[in-house]
This record gives sequence, structure tokens and C-alpha cells, in this order.
Amino acid sequence: MSSADVFSRFSREAQEAILRAGLWARADRAMAIDVVHLGRALEPGSPPAGAAVALWTAQAKRALELALRHSLDRGQGRIGLEDLRSAILDQGSRSHPPETVIPPLQDSSGYRIRKRDLEFLAISTEQLAGWRQRSYPLGMSSITYPAFKDCLRAALLRDGLSLADCDVRLKGSAAEFFSGPHKLLPRTKRELARSFFEARQRTPDPWELDEIVDRLDRQWLSDGVGPQRRPFDSMHRLGIAQYRSDLDVQLSSDELVERCVELLAREGQGIEELTVKNPKYDFVQPYLVEKVAPHLYLFERRMTDRLERRSVRVKVFPSSGPAVGTDALSSHFRASDWQIDLRSAELESAA
Repeated sequence: MSSADVFSRFSREAQEAILRAGLWARADRAMAIDVVHLGRALEPGSPPAGAAVALWTAQAKRALELALRHSLDRGQGRIGLEDLRSAILDQGSRSHPPETVIPPLQDSSGYRIRKRDLEFLAISTEQLAGWRQRSYPLGMSSITYPAFKDCLRAALLRDGLSLADCDVRLKGSAAEFFSGPHKLLPRTKRELARSFFEARQRTPDPWELDEIVDRLDRQWLSDGVGPQRRPFDSMHRLGIAQYRSDLDVQLSSDELVERCVELLAREGQGIEELTVKNPKYDFVQPYLVEKVAPHLYLFERRMTDRLERRSVRVKVFPSSGPAVGTDALSSHFRASDWQIDLRSAELESAA
């Protein structure tokens, strides 16, 4: 059964997801839509505009057929988004061995993290359990995370900010295990060399590239099967990135934004959108935040050093959070976000 045969059976939302899958395939310069593109289409964010890819891989066609079967099993007349998700999960479970971590942890391609992945990434089962329970994020521990929050709270208060005005969330792979869908795990030698250049601003020596390939293909993914999105610390463990994965903090505060605007006005600078905000990611320009909240800047520097050179980056937005973007890089408020409640910690310490 071809994808065209069953397309009319899908709900409107599922049809839109299928069309987005074609756009994601085009963004990947793929010749055909694969299961990974279906997975991306079910995540927040929109693919770049353009002409969608029309061909389907055999595995992707199989996923559509499985989605149809799921809807029939549920007695539904239309194939919905949940049927598509279930079909992608089924495709992943057929191709991956039983040593996957339990409960399953997978990226949008359906790949389920295995114990060998945790070993390569140097993530212990205890650290994974703490992350699942949101006791502490990846890259921290039950000791460092409370200290991290205490230091952040102290910095905000010293800068005269109201904690009630500050919405603080942890973003990136430390909170979600995988990087965003725009950061794919390089697999070919050419992709590895390009990623090395992007991380270090130089090309790798031949022996360096050979070492990276050996780590990827022999020490880690010896069977050639792996995640599509980058797991936490994977680029550093491969030897591509010099430093480990960042800890990305999203701080939303109208008070901080207003201070930056007032600073530009006092200095006689033109208050334009591009002057205040980063034109690509919409956060407030860091050089302005450094001036109006110096203790927050010191928190970044000192915490980076205390976490053994794991970079801590705080990005500032208005209280409403980042705008709902039109691409996969949007990091607007979501119910699934890792929220850091500094006020509750303050009450606990005062008790």
C-alpha cells in the first residue's frame, strides 16, 4: 500500500504533519521521506518553506500502514497524530535490541537509547534516574544542582531583581537529553570534519579525524545504528567539541529587558529591535545584560568554572518568554519545560 492510498484516511492534523515531513526531508536534502522526518514533523516547530519531497522510503511507508492499523484497532475512522506516534515507536522497537534503557528513552527518529550509549556518554544509571525524576539535570548532581540554584538566586537578588518577575527554565540537552532537531549527530567522515570545524574553527588533522571515526564507529556505534539527534555530551565524547555540553538557562523578565532599553536611552543609542535583541534567536543582547545585571554575568563565569568548565549560559527574554517562532529553533514556553522555581527554594531556606 502506497502513502497516497492511505493519505485521505488521515485526520487534518495528521495530514499536515505528513506534509511537514516532506519539508523536513527537503531541509535534510534527502531524496525520500524517512521515519525520522515523520518524527520531526510531530515535534514543535516548522520546517523551512519550499517544495516538499514526494517520495517515501519503504520504512516510512510501513509507518503509515502501521498508523492505519493502530486507528483500526482503536475503532477510529480517521488516523490521528497518536496513531502516527505509535507507528514510529513500533518501527523503533523492531530494529533495536533488548538492552535499551527502561523506561525507553528515544529521539524523534525512534532510536531508543541503549546501555552502551550511556557508557560511551559517561552517564551513570544513577544520573539518568536523577534526571528522569528532575532531581537534577544532566551535568550536575544532587549536590551541585541545589548549589547552582542558590548561586543563581543570590545573583538575581544582588542585581535587585524580583524573583516573582523571573521565569527560569533549563533548556537544551541537559534538560531534554537530546539537542534540538536542528542539531543532528554527524555520521559520515565529511559531516564529522565539518562539525569539528564549526566547533573549533579549524580543520582536524588526519589523525584527529581518524580518532573521531574510531570512537564513533568502533567504540560507540559499532553496529552502525544510532540516534539521529545529538545526545548530551556526545560531541565532546567523540572528540569533536573541545568542551562538554552547555547548561542553557532561559530567564524571562520584563524588568531586565526594561533596564536594557533604559540603558540604551541614557547612552543616546538608537533603541531598535536589532539593538536590543539577537536577530536570530530573539534573546536580549548579552553585552546589555552584562551591564545591567553584573552579578548575573559573574554567576555565569563562576559557575562555569565550578562545574569543571561546563559552560553556563543565561539568555534573557521578556516575561512572556520567547516568541512562538516559525522554525525548529523556537524555545517558547511549553508544559514540558524544566522549570526552576527559585522562590520555593527561597522559602525552604527561610523555614
